[in-house]
Amino acid sequence: MDLAAYQRQHALSAAKLAALIGVSEQALHRYMYRGRIPQTAVMRRIIAATSGAVTANDFFLPQPARKPGVAA
Repeated sequence: MDLAAYQRQHALSAAKLAALIGVSEQALHRYMYRGRIPQTAVMRRIIAATSGAVTANDFFLPQPARKPGVAA
């Protein structure tokens, strides 16, 4: 599961998810939309904050294509 899917599934605001992970909202946005791969320390916090629902593999494995306007 990617961060965007986790955020939707748990109805978290970007501010809340960023705070849980311990990053800025800007950094969270870059992680969510693949502009940036988290460093090891941040990756560990993501895994912990999501109880393992989001893992390092989720940043490297291809995600299914989404149709515009259709929620995943």
